[in-house]
Amino acid sequence: QAIWYGKNFNDERVSSGVYMVFCTSEDGAKKTVTKILVINKFIIAFIVVNNMLHKTSGIILQTTNYSDTSLIAKIYTEGFGLQSYMISGARSKKSKTKASLFQPMTIVDIEVSNSTKSNLHRISEISIQHPYSDIPYNIVKSSIVIFLNEILFRSLKEEEADEDLFSFIKNSLLILDLKNESCSNFHLCFLVQI
Repeated sequence: QAIWYGKNFNDERVSSGVYMVFCTSEDGAKKTVTKILVINKFIIAFIVVNNMLHKTSGIILQTTNYSDTSLIAKIYTEGFGLQSYMISGARSKKSKTKASLFQPMTIVDIEVSNSTKSNLHRISEISIQHPYSDIPYNIVKSSIVIFLNEILFRSLKEEEADEDLFSFIKNSLLILDLKNESCSNFHLCFLVQI
């Protein structure tokens, strides 16, 4: 919670106008931006510009092209469970967020704005948490990841956070990527333990 008494740093009442307010939690995990309208030295309105931003980890499960330049991604997140996100402009040539970040089973760090009013949310920032070193180049591991992706996409339906399940899936993918010996039964072990 933040309180502002309508005064500047010199302890003087501010003049009429619209003031942008940037708020962040102490650990920097949550952020929000608001506007405050001041008329005749009274605070008249408090307008929320966007929802609170949250940082979380996620695993990309599926992407769908939306319009000429955008994507809708189904991401299983550590903090919110299975969620759908709109990524505007991800397929355009000038976008900072490239569509290549949204390969199935990619482990990402995301900053998201989750709205309670809609099932489709927005991603403000995304980065790869762990770039795979062997999975994209090993046909056996790639096939296993495609199989696991299909199983998870069809079976994960909950929109609630399950940190233990998320950690299990993430750690399993990291182990598969680093594994040097035969991994032909990896998917069976994964399914038994899940």
